[in-house]
Amino acid sequence: MRPASNLLLSIIFCYSSTMKLPTQIKDMVTGFKSDANQRFIPTLMALSALAVGLLISIGVAAIVGNYSHKDFVSQEYEQTNTIVRYKTNNMEAYEQLLVFASTIYYTHNNQITQKDWSDLYSKASKLTKYDSLVGIGYSDKITPDELATLSARLAEAGATNPTLRPANPSGLITPIVLIEPRNDDNLNVLGFDMSTESSRAEAMLEAAKTDQAVLTRPVKLAQDFDSRQQRPGLIMYYPLYTNVDVPESADERMKQLEGFVYVVFRPHDLISTALSGTNTDGISFLSLTDITEATPQTIYSYSNSHVHGNPISITRLFDVGTRTWQVKLAATDNSRFGRYGPRTVLAIGSFISLLLAALLYALLAHRLHKIEAYHRAMLQKSKDEMLAIASHQLRTPASGVKQYIGMLLQGFMGALTDEQRAITAKAYAANERQLEIINQLLYVAKADAGQIFIDYEELDINEVISHSLGDITQRADEKNIRIKRSGTRPLPAILDKTFTGMVIENLLTNAIKYSYPDSVVTIRLKRVNSTAVITVADKGVGIAKEEYESLFEKFSRVDNPLSRSEGGSGLGLFLVKRLVEAQHGTIDVTSRVGKGSTFTVTLPIRPRKKTKPVLLS
Repeated sequence: MRPASNLLLSIIFCYSSTMKLPTQIKDMVTGFKSDANQRFIPTLMALSALAVGLLISIGVAAIVGNYSHKDFVSQEYEQTNTIVRYKTNNMEAYEQLLVFASTIYYTHNNQITQKDWSDLYSKASKLTKYDSLVGIGYSDKITPDELATLSARLAEAGATNPTLRPANPSGLITPIVLIEPRNDDNLNVLGFDMSTESSRAEAMLEAAKTDQAVLTRPVKLAQDFDSRQQRPGLIMYYPLYTNVDVPESADERMKQLEGFVYVVFRPHDLISTALSGTNTDGISFLSLTDITEATPQTIYSYSNSHVHGNPISITRLFDVGTRTWQVKLAATDNSRFGRYGPRTVLAIGSFISLLLAALLYALLAHRLHKIEAYHRAMLQKSKDEMLAIASHQLRTPASGVKQYIGMLLQGFMGALTDEQRAITAKAYAANERQLEIINQLLYVAKADAGQIFIDYEELDINEVISHSLGDITQRADEKNIRIKRSGTRPLPAILDKTFTGMVIENLLTNAIKYSYPDSVVTIRLKRVNSTAVITVADKGVGIAKEEYESLFEKFSRVDNPLSRSEGGSGLGLFLVKRLVEAQHGTIDVTSRVGKGSTFTVTLPIRPRKKTKPVLLS
């Protein structure tokens, strides 16, 4: 409905500001002398305007319908992504839990008791909510000679049936000897030899040989052997060896294998939890399938025959450890907006077209464009002038405040207590940030108004870098960041000294802002042919690739873990890019989230044009 409302407001504005038909229309109307011709003028104008209005209404209704469909598709994609993310995150959480369990095992010299296992589960449950976890267990690898003592171990663990089952006189014997939580279903599985079932045995063998957490194909859980439960379960195994130093070869690992820690869960419970709180009314089909092997196995399946309409279908593949899963979703948009939104827009648009047919025909084409263009130009001019004046007027008192606070810190008014000095230092730092933002606003306003000139002069770029480093050393020291510098040989060039310094200082300031304490910021200078290449690299929070384009836009700030605490105006990189390009240079960025960013500025050592002032506009 936004295009229709904007159109109506524009027509009313045009009509209220003129109250007259364009001269061409007046001449056309007065040119008809016969009654026959004049009779058709209102009809022709009304029909023409009505046709235009109906076409616009149909177009807007189509846009609304398309928007509604795209929004619905996006919503269903997000539901699919939610399932994938939730599954992946839970698998990672389960694997971390198993690694933690193995650490407990090794720290207890390969002798873990029921109490140790209960303490492990209690600590893990307090740290993280393991959704849909049926149990976490320990399966011991035993020899036939150890079968005599197995019943006593199982009885001590609280087993309902303290015997090995099913009988396994030869091969790998891996009964479950510990499990948490200690409910009836879990206590019933104590003594179950998991190596007697092929899916479990294959997963355990792969885990033992690779020293990795391995997931089984869908299986019926031992907890469900005596029930009619049809929902499949999954088991993730993690191997335990004689020593914490795991052998490199698979054969040696099998020789030193002591047992497994494992987690048991049902995928159905995971998906139910992932979709809780979301709108699932339109879903007609949802399935999760293990497609790792030639014969796919269904892990989860849901269908709703009460959903009607033309569904959209979404399929996603994702890896869970060594296995590949597939999510399929079919859904239909049965929301009120999806069904009635386009029709409502078309009805309203047709009604407005009938009321405003004459105004649409007479005023819209010429007057609206002219008035809007004029007002945009005036608004931009007023904004630029106001911003320039305001920034200039703000800088003067802020500079005075800086001087007075500096006098206090230097002891001109007497010695300060530690508390007074700390508060005064904070005020000085806050004023410095304020001056920085005001200066950036002033330069941006001047740039937009075409009032900044490039003044070329002979300089040494290394001296400019040294001066910039001197201005920001205190900021780096506050975060214990070391600034590493390379390429310190003199590099003469013809550039604008002030603006080149601003470029370097802004890049260094940003690197310090978005680096974590106790890290390193590196600035390098080198000559490449007839250009000077300045590189500023950090090991900070990094920038996602999709945010590269908006990075140099005015008032643009990338959301990251340090952006809120560090503050800023969103003008620094915008101004850097403008000042670099004004000197016929380029700026590029490469970054990885969580790994840091590298900004590279390339400036010509000699300007392309004569060394006269260049207008930055």
